[in-house]
Amino acid sequence: MRYLQEVEIAEFCPISEAADWLAFGFLPSAVYDLDRDDRPIEQRQSVDSILEYMGHHFSHDLYLGEAYINERFTDVDASAYISAYEQCGGENPSTFKQSILEKKEKLQTLMEGNEDPEHVAVMKNLYEDWIASDEANLEAAESLRLLQVPILHALNAARAKLFLSLIDGRLTGKGVCMPADDEVIENWGADDWPKDFISIPKTSWDMRCVNWHDSNLELWDEKYLGVIIPTEKLLEIFPNPDLLPEHIEGNFFGKVFISEQVDTNINSGKSGTLNSRNRGAPHSTDRILEAAIHKHLDSIRDSGTFPKKREALVAEVSDFVFQTLNQEMKRTTAQRIIQRWLPKNPAHNF
Repeated sequence: MRYLQEVEIAEFCPISEAADWLAFGFLPSAVYDLDRDDRPIEQRQSVDSILEYMGHHFSHDLYLGEAYINERFTDVDASAYISAYEQCGGENPSTFKQSILEKKEKLQTLMEGNEDPEHVAVMKNLYEDWIASDEANLEAAESLRLLQVPILHALNAARAKLFLSLIDGRLTGKGVCMPADDEVIENWGADDWPKDFISIPKTSWDMRCVNWHDSNLELWDEKYLGVIIPTEKLLEIFPNPDLLPEHIEGNFFGKVFISEQVDTNINSGKSGTLNSRNRGAPHSTDRILEAAIHKHLDSIRDSGTFPKKREALVAEVSDFVFQTLNQEMKRTTAQRIIQRWLPKNPAHNF
């Protein structure tokens, strides 16, 4: 037996998910949240969400179900693909090469400039764990890069078709318009931030400026974040994906379609669809950093110097990361890490 559940398709979809429709036959399901006035809003149309992530958190990495790979890309080792992807999170090898280099340089600086042997020992262990994690991720990312070649070819062909439809005006995208220069927004007040989407002229599209992962169009003078297009219009222009159809017969019962044909995907316990990966799912390096931050929070808690206000705690975490790694941490990331520490320390919950 085969059971197919009817779902509500999102009214708008990010350009990344539009390309996934053409390449893999995947359409976005509607997911609702509450806006600032407590009214239901489909999350892909939430300006607040797009500004928080500086793009769409629905834009997902190229993570495919094992059964789907076996059926569609028969020359790809599906098991090796899944293993490598889950290890490195789909990141490029260059990301980990740069991270390893920076951490080794930072560790050397800490070793040379610190006279506290206990602190040096703690930081040495921490950095060695980070570097070992990055090295394992780098190996996986290099393997994944080779395994992805036929899959990326299909996706790039779909993106090219979608891009042509945007520059010739058959499709019109809209996004949250922001200045390209981040310094412009440093002194913005609450009323200065965008509150709605702006349509993108077809003449503004430039293939070099498209960030497919975040569904952004990043031009030299401005950027459109979280670009979406009407799903109905997408299906009008591209009614079928670049796949061979499968004909099945059955009956609808309410919102469930039941066919007596055998579904090999269900029997094997594998999903045959594109799997969205939540952007917030931590990589191994992220988990090490979060553990270090939690240890730092334990330390200031035990020392009696724990901040009394949430904003001060966010600043404390951001400063710790900057002093440790010499890199900035986004406010929202710091808040999420703090939020996962607080339940274990209810006396310090705000």
